[in-house]
Amino acid sequence: LTQSCKNEPNIKPEEIIKPNPESFQTLRAAALTSLAQSDTLSADSALTFTSTNGVTLSLDAGALIDEEGNAVTGDVALTYIELFDQGNMVASNKPLLGLDKDENLNALATGGEFYITFTQNEKNLKLAKSYTLAVPAALTGEHDKDMTLWDGITQTNGDIFWTAIVDREAGINHQENDSLYQVYNDQFGWTNIDKVIAKQEDSTALTVAVPADYNYANSAVYFTYKGQGNALVQLTEFDAESSSFTEKSGNVAIGDEINVIFVSESKNSFAVAIKTVTVEAATSVKFELENLKTTNTNGLVSLINGLD
Repeated sequence: LTQSCKNEPNIKPEEIIKPNPESFQTLRAAALTSLAQSDTLSADSALTFTSTNGVTLSLDAGALIDEEGNAVTGDVALTYIELFDQGNMVASNKPLLGLDKDENLNALATGGEFYITFTQNEKNLKLAKSYTLAVPAALTGEHDKDMTLWDGITQTNGDIFWTAIVDREAGINHQENDSLYQVYNDQFGWTNIDKVIAKQEDSTALTVAVPADYNYANSAVYFTYKGQGNALVQLTEFDAESSSFTEKSGNVAIGDEINVIFVSESKNSFAVAIKTVTVEAATSVKFELENLKTTNTNGLVSLINGLD
């Protein structure tokens, strides 16, 4: 097993105290809130919004209805979030795991994660007609015709899994030589442009041991594949007896080079450690308390986005 530890100059070495689960969740929530873009638009005509990354959201006139199915008129409030990079996905806990019909968790490659909602007088609105998104493929690489549309299902513990959309007016219109993902969707909430990363025959288990006092409520472990900037896998199983997170879904294979990310909280700041690993059979990675360094959200995002 080959490992190396990342220790960047913008990360402060200092005493790490026992993590607080509420503070950890507050940090994640604040990271997500900081990504929200908003606008006030008129429902009386066609609606168009262009995001900071150049994604265009469009709705036809009359597309919005209230909970009782009545047509909406007047001003409406848009809340919009987009994620394309691994750093913000870690900070806000929006990794890329797809849940299939057999409840297996599969690593995904993304063309972008999106949260969209409209409200009027603080009441959520629904769709009578699908909205569209024009998403530049260059934000995550090249246009990939294997990408499909997925729903985000938030779990009771705050994690998110993605499920492929079937039997709905939602999907991606792929066109020849298209530089955009042309998305249409008939529901608001979390959605994701994704494809499953094929599992290899020589897949293996990954175990990541963390210090005492760390668990699933106050910390998390993710990994990225070296050279693939649009994938982020979370280790979703934790064993209290061994104080370790595990990946047993076949999403790592012998020979893979991965960046293992251990993130938690200390004194209301993120605490993070990263080890680069070349995977062998039944790979084990161990993080010590002294590996953790504190940083703010921007520091965490920059550190992770700077990985190979």
